[in-house]
Amino acid sequence: MEKGPLGLEPQSSKAKALSPERPADPKGIIHQYKAVKIGRGVALQKLAAWHQAELEVVKIRLIEAVRVNKAQAYFQAEQFLASLEADHRAHLADLGIRNDAVRNEAAERLLTELSKSLRRLHEGNYPDTLRDETIQRMVENYRKSLDKIYHDPTE
Repeated sequence: MEKGPLGLEPQSSKAKALSPERPADPKGIIHQYKAVKIGRGVALQKLAAWHQAELEVVKIRLIEAVRVNKAQAYFQAEQFLASLEADHRAHLADLGIRNDAVRNEAAERLLTELSKSLRRLHEGNYPDTLRDETIQRMVENYRKSLDKIYHDPTE
């Protein structure tokens, strides 16, 4: 049987319906910026839109993971999130964002805290609806915090 996201069984119809449209690929955005086809501000906005869409995918996968093999799914979701964040930091570095070492350290601490919170949520005995709402709030708070970390005051 074909596996769905995170190596799980195919996504539910609800998760498929909620999957966001994916914005332009970050490498294409960076290429346009380096070719002077778009400005840095536009590149940052497009990269932020891509990152937000990817976070939405993570959120959907986390919610769906609650309903299947939880331990394996959470581990895979954490790996996907760590990979997403590493890619995001690399794309921002390609755009020449300042203070990237300090920003990346703060983002790494934030990611570690999110992972710890997800594990505690996974280990707890909570109703699915409460768990779903909590995951949504956690990912949204994570996104808002990352926006603050990577905000470029020159824009």
